Amino acid sequence: MKTNVKKNVGKVGRAVGWMVLGILMLVLGAKMQTKKVEAAAGYVKMFDYETEEGTAVKHGKYYFKYEMDRDRSNMLVYSSDKKNGTYELTPMSSYATYTNGKQAYYIKSNENVSPRTYILYKYSFQSKKETEVKKLPVEDEVRWSLGIVYGNKIYFTKIDFSKFKLSVYSYDIKEKKLLKERKNASISGNSSKYILSFDNYVGDPSPIKISLLKITSSGLKKVKTLAKKGSNAEMIKNKIYYAEYKYGEDEYRPEKLVLYQCKADGSDKKKLATFQAPKMEYGLGEIWLGWIGTESCIVYSSKNNIEYIYATKEKKILTSP
Repeated sequence: MKTNVKKNVGKVGRAVGWMVLGILMLVLGAKMQTKKVEAAAGYVKMFDYETEEGTAVKHGKYYFKYEMDRDRSNMLVYSSDKKNGTYELTPMSSYATYTNGKQAYYIKSNENVSPRTYILYKYSFQSKKETEVKKLPVEDEVRWSLGIVYGNKIYFTKIDFSKFKLSVYSYDIKEKKLLKERKNASISGNSSKYILSFDNYVGDPSPIKISLLKITSSGLKKVKTLAKKGSNAEMIKNKIYYAEYKYGEDEYRPEKLVLYQCKADGSDKKKLATFQAPKMEYGLGEIWLGWIGTESCIVYSSKNNIEYIYATKEKKILTSP
């Protein structure tokens, strides 16, 4: 049975509105420097947003498939030089695997040993050789996730559960240096040099600050704040879908949830729909934006779950929570 990556794997390294964060961005440099940075961008996520389990995808001259292990907790990645050929198991095992068609970068972690390990690896498709690139520094309650590979840098989200803090780091492949790019930021998605960031740690439907960042030759810069009190966001096919809470007299319980759409660079903002918080016996119930897809999204609440269809603007009532 085919399964959607989004529903099974989730997004490593990002905070999702109501789900526990497992995790989880303008000033340009000189024209010549900026062109070099942008021209070097050539890495994409191996399996895109809606790649189904068992479906072959092509990168360069090679084909790849994934399947979940027996416990449905780990991804197994297979490769072949022919779409309908024999697929061999590779060492790659992460949804957050980025490739340029010749090689791939990914993180392997072992949280069952002490000290915990997070190691960045590179895998060559031609030689089938895995090479250790960088051991990421670990402390108590710290997690790392690979965000994107852009130009000569690899960007990570560092999650510190002991302090409930998020930060973005970059690793320069040529200079072999790990640098802290921004504090109170994460990599929740990207489109080329634009990065969607959740700026604060959340583990429930609490509001999150959602920002848009940009990779420049002088570092990671903030473009704008999309929502000060947001409820989940997703960057899909050069568009950003996100929701923001609106409050009334009760500063702790929002009265409504407003769904927006804009381009990946933050322009052309449009309001798609408004959802009222349900009235319960005890007062206003909870409401939050959950799963976000290419054609629709799901808004959860204490009373009803609603699927919103972008094209038709239909609000379809699903099963109750």
